[in-house]
Amino acid sequence: MISFNAFKDSVSKIKKMPLPGFEAQLKMAAVERLEELQHESLRKKTPRKAAVMMLVYPVKDIAHFVLIERMISKGAHSGQIAFPGGRKEEEDQDDAVTAIRETHEEVGIMPEHQEIITAGTPIYIPPSNYMVAPFLAFAKAELKFTRQPSEVKSIIEVPLHELMDLQT
Repeated sequence: MISFNAFKDSVSKIKKMPLPGFEAQLKMAAVERLEELQHESLRKKTPRKAAVMMLVYPVKDIAHFVLIERMISKGAHSGQIAFPGGRKEEEDQDDAVTAIRETHEEVGIMPEHQEIITAGTPIYIPPSNYMVAPFLAFAKAELKFTRQPSEVKSIIEVPLHELMDLQT
């Protein structure tokens, strides 16, 4: 188990950590995706922009993060499990604003309850032609989620230690 206080205590270290970058994404990619990501035509595409949020928050002092199950639709990401997030709108000043806005829209967490820790390395998603900017944030208090019914089928709360456990 990872206590929320232990997570908060590590925030300053997290902010200083270098990002593993695109090379780490290649190591984790499926063979089919690896070929797509390394193909020269990828560099010629102009992807759409999106952002997602890994929001860490306490549940009885245990650090958790939230995922969503997307509704079934005609889109490329229909029914998938994902971090809250979505397409960058014209009025969004930057990718962080997109991630915060989309987290509010999809799971009902007000922007003032989301404190960004750091940005991750943007990742290209070939099926939908999106370049996704990931962000890590935390909320200082326990949260009550409200899903956006048109986009979110369910909200999934995951203890952070399950992500870190090599056995799961």
